Amino acid sequence: MRSAQRSLRVVPPRILATVRLAAHAADDDAAQSRDRADRERTTGLGVIDPTGYMNYGMQLYQGKNISFTKGMSKPKFSIVDGRMWIDAIYARDYVKGANTKDTTAFSNARIAQNPNQWSAGPTSTDANSDIVDAYAHFRRDGATMSDSLWFFGGITTIGSGNSRYADFELYKNGISYTQQNGFVSAGLANGHTEWLFDPFGNVIQSGDILVTVRYTNNNTPLVDVHIWVAKTTKLLFSPAKFRFGQEYHTHGSKLYGYVNVLPKLATTIGGAVHVNDGYTGNHDTTFATPWGTMNSYNQWAYEYDGSQFAEVGINFSAYGIDPSLYAMTQGSACG
Repeated sequence: MRSAQRSLRVVPPRILATVRLAAHAADDDAAQSRDRADRERTTGLGVIDPTGYMNYGMQLYQGKNISFTKGMSKPKFSIVDGRMWIDAIYARDYVKGANTKDTTAFSNARIAQNPNQWSAGPTSTDANSDIVDAYAHFRRDGATMSDSLWFFGGITTIGSGNSRYADFELYKNGISYTQQNGFVSAGLANGHTEWLFDPFGNVIQSGDILVTVRYTNNNTPLVDVHIWVAKTTKLLFSPAKFRFGQEYHTHGSKLYGYVNVLPKLATTIGGAVHVNDGYTGNHDTTFATPWGTMNSYNQWAYEYDGSQFAEVGINFSAYGIDPSLYAMTQGSACG
């Protein structure tokens, strides 16, 4: 079951239109070696634009509860160090205070639920569900659309409990929100966009993707990749470049759901997940953002506490869900 959650919207052209990030408590060399330079300008090539970091940092250090987003440090589709940076976004979220509710939490938004049924508002969020920092980044491991497509995502929560989940939902079509109408999704398959196949199992339409990270009781964290399909698709089609797994998540609809996908070959390594667990006591040495973060004591800090931060790198090409692998979807950056 999922507790309070929240969203991060991305609306780039010809890219996945919406990213929703969620974290929740468990109650029922990463894939490509990267370091702090992926989030700020230090000695490497910073993906996220840190402009204004001193202003943000001062407000957060003074205890102000602010929220903001930052885009990529380069124009979309820039070739940087021989790789195509498609797009990236970072979001600093509002957090729950000692005597206040979180004003931007989802009070009703579960895995596989129709986005049109989501609701949000002030919520007493559990610390393990209270997102502080989050980012998403797409790139190709080369300068052309035929090079491997990688997705990177990171998420920080105030809590650092041992049993948690983190979800990255990647929506192909946009989701809007107004106070009058609530959430309105452009997806036509129970509020989502479904993956479609020809009789030979080739993708003819890409759709929504769910990446789930599970880390429990100090065990090795696990990552699962799912795509949105009709139940009949799961039963009747055999994908040409990947395999359907046994998991099928649905909520309120018997027609559609998220099915987990696996590389065609069991020996294929499709990515990795990392949780910052190298620490003494609860003190970690993983640097946070240029403007700082909130540690597990709900205080401003420049380093993450142990197990606060999780990030994932997934090679969508290795998983067989890269649109450039199929004739009907070639030419699309990532969907």
